[in-house]
Order: sequence, then C-alpha cells, then structure tokens
Amino acid sequence: MPNWKHWSSFLAYGHGFPSLQELRIRKCQNLTGSLQSSLPSLKLLHIYRYLANKVENLQFQDCSHLKCTQLSKDLCQELKFLQDLDISDCDDLEFFSGRWMQTPNLASLSLSNCKNLGSMPEQMHTLHTSLQAFCLSYCPKLESFPNGGWPPNLYLLLIENCDHLTPQKDCGLNKMTLLTRMTIIVGCSDLKLFPEEGLLPASLISVQVVNYQSLKC
Repeated sequence: MPNWKHWSSFLAYGHGFPSLQELRIRKCQNLTGSLQSSLPSLKLLHIYRYLANKVENLQFQDCSHLKCTQLSKDLCQELKFLQDLDISDCDDLEFFSGRWMQTPNLASLSLSNCKNLGSMPEQMHTLHTSLQAFCLSYCPKLESFPNGGWPPNLYLLLIENCDHLTPQKDCGLNKMTLLTRMTIIVGCSDLKLFPEEGLLPASLISVQVVNYQSLKC
C-alpha cells in the first residue's frame, strides 16, 4: 500500500488492537507514525523492505511484551540514512541483535528502561563505526560491556542506573581516543574506588560520577 501514510487511519475505528501479538508490514514505504498506544500486547514485529527514503529516526517505545529486536539484512539495507535509534520502556526485551545492521550514519543509540536486557548490541566496534553518543539507562541486568570493544568514534557515554555495569580496566575505555564526555549515575552501590589507574582515556574533558554513596577515594 504505497499511498498509506498515517497510522491514524488504521486506528480511526476503535482504539487499536489490545490483544494483537504479531504484526507484519510489507512494502508500505510512506507509512509513518507511532504504534506505542495501539498495540500494547505486541510480541513480534516484522517489517519487510521498502521503507521510505531518508529514514533518519527509528524508535521502539513501550513495547512491554517485545522480547527481541532483530533487524533483517533486507531491512538494514533500507536504513542507510538512519541517524538516531531509541529503544525504551520495553520491559521484556532480552536481546538486541544488530547482526546485519550496517548503518553508516548512525550517530546516536539509546537503550533505556529495558529491565530484562541482558547484553549489549553485537559487534558495536565494527557495525556502528559512526556512533558518537551511546546512552544506557535503567537496564539493571546488563553486566558486561560490548564484546570486541567500543565504536571508534564515540565521544559521549552515559550509564545511568545500570547497577551491575561498572567500568573495569579490561572494558576498553582507555582505548577510546575520541571519548570526551562520560557520565555514570549510581552503578555498583559498593564501589569504593573510582577510577582505577589506567581505566580512562586521556581525551576526557568532562567526567561526572553521581550517587556512589560508598565511594571513598
């Protein structure tokens, strides 16, 4: 349906589909809008080919039953202009896969309020080379930093209320030569020393450490 442009026509009669668990969208290249209030039970979302050109912002919000986001190779080829990706308030999300995610212009990635997210996106150091800002907040089950290393052009890192995610010397922060701003809020409650020697890169110009009540040194 190439002429379908707004979800409002989909929702005009009634209030969406409160019990719908699976949705497939194919070749609706001009369709825009938000689904967050209309599909509260959504567990699986398939988007097939032909998104609109210059898709710059993509957001998954309040998909409380969504367990996995996995972008197919075909879809990722349509996201070459994507600049901002925001995933928030997805309580059941356990896994974020970026296996095929070749997004040469992705500059900002935010993961927030995903209470069951257990791991970071795969291969961030090779798949997200243009990433400049990475924000993690309220993801209490995250325990480790990206496998393989950080995106090479990252300059801003925010970690907020990820209680088991504490920067260690082996997490590779000291190799991030372009990182200039870092904020860590709460984190591990029993941390007494921060930062340990050799943890942070020399490029930093701003560091904020907030609400570490046990910090002594």
